[in-house]
Amino acid sequence: MKTYLLRPHLLCGIIGLVIFSACSQSQPPQPLEVGSDPDLAAHSAEFKQAVIKVTDGVYVAVGFGLANSILLEGRDGVVILDAMESAEAAAPVKAAFNKITAKPVRAIIYTHYHSDHTQGAAVMAGNDTPEVYSHESTLYYLKRIASITRETTYRRAIFDGYLGWFGGNATDLFPLSPDERAKRFVELAGSEQKLIEHAKQAVAKKNYQWALELSDQLLRINPDSDVVRELKAEALSSLRTDRIA
Repeated sequence: MKTYLLRPHLLCGIIGLVIFSACSQSQPPQPLEVGSDPDLAAHSAEFKQAVIKVTDGVYVAVGFGLANSILLEGRDGVVILDAMESAEAAAPVKAAFNKITAKPVRAIIYTHYHSDHTQGAAVMAGNDTPEVYSHESTLYYLKRIASITRETTYRRAIFDGYLGWFGGNATDLFPLSPDERAKRFVELAGSEQKLIEHAKQAVAKKNYQWALELSDQLLRINPDSDVVRELKAEALSSLRTDRIA
């Protein structure tokens, strides 16, 4: 990060201009009203922050973050299912749970490895030393998620790959079915035979991955095509050799 130094008289001048500009406004700007879809507004209203009592000893915190957290109260302690996506999101949930009971946290359970269910565990544990229960693969995926989020912003990563289904591209919201996509490939090429020729050209040019992708589209159209099967086998074999060499 670069640091810029200003001469004292220039700095005073800038401050004076800012104050003058602020004072010269006769009235504050009016807030801009933006309408929203009624269905979306109603949907959002369902997720206002609240701790709902499901039954005796069972409470669910909703609206505090990307996921819910559940409190199970026993005779001499509590169990927390899922710990929110961050310390900031977990803190108000923990405070709300503490108003229900002061019993120590005996265990935390991760229903799965997504970050919005795990990253607030330290806050949920507080000063207690609970056991943590999860699937045996959870630690592996948490480490993998950590390696992803080092190279991208949390806003994008939370919806991408191992953290969810959405990669940030609105086109992916309503994708074509695999069969429909294959038909469009054939239409774009002009015919099934022309698409096969494109795949053969890809192999000849050593674009093996592209040849494989074209082969997959062709096999969607005609899964019994020996020509395409042989073409895909050749591309796979060549790709293997190319990668190992």
